[in-house]
Amino acid sequence: MKIAFVIFTIGFFVGCRDFKTYSDWLFAKSVSFLNYFNRYGSNYFASSVWICVSLPILVYGLLLFLILK
Repeated sequence: MKIAFVIFTIGFFVGCRDFKTYSDWLFAKSVSFLNYFNRYGSNYFASSVWICVSLPILVYGLLLFLILK
C-alpha cells in the first residue's frame, strides 16, 4: 500500500503541471456537488455541514460500534 501511494504521489506531481488550476477546478466541482442538493430543499452551507461534519461523525460512530461490539 505504501508503494502504491508513493507511485501515485510521484505521478501526480509529475503529471500536474499547474496545481492552482487543478485546485480551482476541483473546488468548482465540489461546489457543484454541494449545490446539487438544492433541488432537495437544502443549500450550500447545510449540505457542506452534512457532508463534512455529520457524515464523518456517523461513520466514526458506526466504526466504533463495530470495533467495541
